[in-house]
Amino acid sequence: MAGQVRTVFSEPPRLENTFSFCSVYLPAEAGLECTLQFRQKGTETWRQAFPPEYDPEFKEFRGSIVLLEEDTEYEVFATLTKYGNVVADYVTSFRTWTSHPPIGREVLLSSLFKGKQTALEIKKLKGTPDGWIRIVPDCEINAGEEADYALRFTECEYLLLEGATIRGGYRHGVDLTEKVSHVRLINCDISKWGRVGITQNEWG
Repeated sequence: MAGQVRTVFSEPPRLENTFSFCSVYLPAEAGLECTLQFRQKGTETWRQAFPPEYDPEFKEFRGSIVLLEEDTEYEVFATLTKYGNVVADYVTSFRTWTSHPPIGREVLLSSLFKGKQTALEIKKLKGTPDGWIRIVPDCEINAGEEADYALRFTECEYLLLEGATIRGGYRHGVDLTEKVSHVRLINCDISKWGRVGITQNEWG
């Protein structure tokens, strides 16, 4: 097993994991076969994952490793073969998410409102992987139909909001913009959002 890129990989495999599974993306030429193996780091036995499928449009193999343990480090061994001969392999690792990330500080939800307490946009509030920000829901969000959203996150990272009551929003109960990552809403009561459907034949 080589822990480096060889002839066929144009870049290392990309891993996208959550609590109990990991998606694997392997750049490769067409006409090859790919196998995936995995194991918990520190153990000896490699386990076979489902065979990945080749995507000709993106020129990569795509597969998933499932039924993993939470908050556990795993190793992945990917192998590319042609006519039974190994032409490239790669060993890499990842850690599944934990349900209990480290909290660096707490912020009251009420302190994030500016002016009238209706729709709320939380902007540029950023924790870190080692210090998430817990937003304490000391009040309710109730936007009615006054805004497109009841709660919007913009340029935020590593936030946790649990047990909040979120009402209203003409289009969205909760809206996450493109520059948002690692924001978790847990056991929140989100309701009374969206537009009322209208039956019409004008547009088919």
